[in-house]
Amino acid sequence: MCGFYGVVAKDFDYTKNELKDISTSINHRGPDAHNSIKEHLGKNYIYFDHNRLSIIDLSDNGTQPFCSEDKNFILVFNGEIYNFKEIRKILEKKNIRFITNTDTEVLLNAWIEWGEDCLSKLRGMFSFSILDKSKQKIFLIKDNFGMKPLYFFKDENKFFFASEIICILKLLKKKISINYKKTYDYLVYGDHDDSSDTFFTGIFQLRPGEILTMDLKKNSIKRLKWWHPKTNLVENISFEDAKLKV
Repeated sequence: MCGFYGVVAKDFDYTKNELKDISTSINHRGPDAHNSIKEHLGKNYIYFDHNRLSIIDLSDNGTQPFCSEDKNFILVFNGEIYNFKEIRKILEKKNIRFITNTDTEVLLNAWIEWGEDCLSKLRGMFSFSILDKSKQKIFLIKDNFGMKPLYFFKDENKFFFASEIICILKLLKKKISINYKKTYDYLVYGDHDDSSDTFFTGIFQLRPGEILTMDLKKNSIKRLKWWHPKTNLVENISFEDAKLKV
């Protein structure tokens, strides 16, 4: 488990102490390392902050935000890619060089090589965000079963995303109204994770198998499903054969 948050804003009016306080609020998600990156791209300031729980490659080489060799791509990632070694071997055959033993670096290079098509190759639980400077776009991605949390907020001037809502509440610097319908549905029916809505008005969660693209030039976002479960019925197959097809 790791934790991260990001900011896109035309005016970046946060002090070092405020940013540290926000990071500290999710330090429990990743107490082993912390780092951040601030960029100025076009009309926007962009800030990525990450708290790391070291599982694979315990060295400092795996500290995030993680940048591509040419500095065009920046990644913050929470989760684990189970088949990262297999994907790494494929990428190495394409003469892609690795400097760490992390699944983070494999994930970033897979995105650089295949773009969104890399998502269908991943086996794991994850949420991550990638900044592509040349395209001036930020991508938020959640795994197909929604194992790792990812929340976001957007208005005319700001775009926030985070592993936990507390980060967004602190970034807003103001009180935000309760989503009473969501609260009612939870208290009466027990519904709490069946839609993009959260208990706070204007704060949403990315759904399982969903990708959000933030176009920095247009100041717009779009959300699409990158994964859909297969619903075709398979008949006359043994249990052992079925296990191999999962």
